[in-house]
Amino acid sequence: MRSHHRVLRSPAQAVARRACLQALALAPLAALPSCRDGATSTPPPAKAIAAKQGLSSDGNPQPTGDDRCPMCAMRVIDHPDWAGAIELATGATYYTCSVRCTLATAMRSDSFLGVPPDQIKRVRVPHYLEKGKSLDADSAWYVIDSDVRGPMGLALLPAASEQEAQVLVRRHQGRVLSRKDVTLDVLKDLKQRSKGH
Repeated sequence: MRSHHRVLRSPAQAVARRACLQALALAPLAALPSCRDGATSTPPPAKAIAAKQGLSSDGNPQPTGDDRCPMCAMRVIDHPDWAGAIELATGATYYTCSVRCTLATAMRSDSFLGVPPDQIKRVRVPHYLEKGKSLDADSAWYVIDSDVRGPMGLALLPAASEQEAQVLVRRHQGRVLSRKDVTLDVLKDLKQRSKGH
């Protein structure tokens, strides 16, 4: 009969065992590029899976319960007001759970979607003032540092114009950025500041 008693170890043995277990647990993560280079979110699923249903005829996301964000693996359907989309030249569409995940996935499509950025046909972000509608990510304006929180913490608020973004600033504080000002470094900083919220 097997004993269920705990094996007593010396402090040195316990430290060595703990170090060995930690090394084993972290070894698979060391191989992932996103864990080594300070990616903007948690590692993606083993392979990003394209949505079963593409964008609507007017370019709005149509996520289903099966769609997971390629950046963080959240269920997109759980955050419909924040859903974004990346459509490839092949027609494959990937839905994302937040504006930050949408832009970061598009900027690092080679890592998260397995395709270079020149294979992206269009990127859509949610229109903050018109729920259920989306905007072209490159022509949208963004409010950062507002009092609004999204699925990933501190949120970027997309607007159709600079004037509309200024309206959002009056309502929710923050500052306005054009798309070219929303860099990977800006997204990484937003992620770091979101950890405390």
